[in-house]
Amino acid sequence: MILAGGLSRRMGGADKSLLELHGQPLLAHVLRRLQPQVGSILINTNHPADAYRGYGAVVPDPHDLPAMAGPLLGVAAGLRASPTDWLLCVPCDSPWLPQDLAARLRAALAGGTAGVAAAWAAGRRQGVFLLLHRGYLPSLEDWLRRGERKVDLWLTAQGVVDVPFADAAAFANLNTPDDWRAAAQASQSANR
Repeated sequence: MILAGGLSRRMGGADKSLLELHGQPLLAHVLRRLQPQVGSILINTNHPADAYRGYGAVVPDPHDLPAMAGPLLGVAAGLRASPTDWLLCVPCDSPWLPQDLAARLRAALAGGTAGVAAAWAAGRRQGVFLLLHRGYLPSLEDWLRRGERKVDLWLTAQGVVDVPFADAAAFANLNTPDDWRAAAQASQSANR
C-alpha cells in the first residue's frame, strides 16, 4: 500500500505523488523500489483515480470511519482491500525506501507472536513503513472510531516489533518545497 491520501499542506495541496523528481512522478520512484518486494500494489488516495492508471489499484479512504484521520485511515483502507493477509505500507514521498524493506520486516516477525513490524532509523520509529497482518484491522478501526490518530501510539499498543535500519536517508520524506529543490539538485548516488 502506497499511502498518498494526505492533504500535502506544506506543498500547497498538490498531490505529491504525481510531482516530478528527475523527470518522473514521485510515485514512479517509489514503485520502482517497492514492486520487486510485493505481489501487488494498492494506492490510498482521495485524488481522481484516473491519474494513477497503470500504477496500481486505487483504494480511497473508507467512508464509515472518521475522515481526515491521517495515515492510519489509509492503512485501514489497505487492510480492507488487500488480496493477502499481510500488508506492507510505505508513504508516497520517500523515493529511496529500502530495497529490502519487506524482507527485513517479514524476517523480524518470523516465528514470533507479533503481527506488526515497523522500520526504526535515525533514532526513531518510521511508523508509516510497516508490515502488518489483516488481524489488526478491528483494533485499528476501533482506534480510529475513538478519534485517535497517532501512528506511534497505536503501533506501541499493538506490540510492534521495531526493525533497525542503518541508512536513515532511505526514509527521507519530500514534504516541503525546500525538500524538493534539494532532491532535484542532488544527483542520485550509485547505491540508490
